[in-house]
Amino acid sequence: MNLSLTDRLEQHENALTAAELAKLLNMSRITIFKKAKAGRIPSFRIGTSVRFCPKTVADWLRRQ
Repeated sequence: MNLSLTDRLEQHENALTAAELAKLLNMSRITIFKKAKAGRIPSFRIGTSVRFCPKTVADWLRRQ
């Protein structure tokens, strides 16, 4: 069975790195960082690291 991108995202239990999200969204890691910094994709920081909640990103994609 082929799952949609949002369904695949929601299967992740842990926060995603920019590299992991970039691979899923077929974007460069730099583009993910730029979108996060601009507030165009939901993200959060843990210390100096930027992370992405899979469920929040899936909801965000559905609203696009």
